Amino acid sequence: MQSVRVLVAVEDRQERDQVIVALKRANIPPLADTDDGTTALNLTRSLTPDMLVLDIQLRGPGGCRVADELLSSAHTSLILLSEPDGLPLLRTMALGGAAACLLKPVDPDQLGLTALAVLRQRKQMAALQKQVDTAQRRLADRQLVERAKASLMEEYQLSEADAYRHLRRLSMNSRKTLGEVAEMVLMDRSLRA
Repeated sequence: MQSVRVLVAVEDRQERDQVIVALKRANIPPLADTDDGTTALNLTRSLTPDMLVLDIQLRGPGGCRVADELLSSAHTSLILLSEPDGLPLLRTMALGGAAACLLKPVDPDQLGLTALAVLRQRKQMAALQKQVDTAQRRLADRQLVERAKASLMEEYQLSEADAYRHLRRLSMNSRKTLGEVAEMVLMDRSLRA
């Protein structure tokens, strides 16, 4: 498995040790652990972990505040832990974007499997985001090419096919993408206007 950056923030030392052991058994050794909210926030900001196993009953700024601050971040997936009386809060956090919510006492094998599932979900989300970014970039390039073709057609009275061939030729000669060439053509025209 690739290197995964995991932080554990559980107040009770025995529970924290159990979480660490469970993660190590799943081949996901934590990079750091803490027992209070302030340290959890500071470590998360400085270490930017992929995943945070967070007890919502932490000392200092509680796990709820830490979770609220981190739920808006796409950088860290949250696995939240709570006593059974915290179930309503866990439901709210799950709807707010927590990757997983578990009731204590947490079975070590269940935690390990949950962590593996969360990491798999992160990997899938990253792949989907990459596809979305590629599609958006291609669409933006296509729009630039269409605008540049229209500009060349208007300025030089070219057919659409001739304007496209002109852009392709410029692209090959300059060893730039069609989108980059289209952007340069449009910028050149706006500077001359």
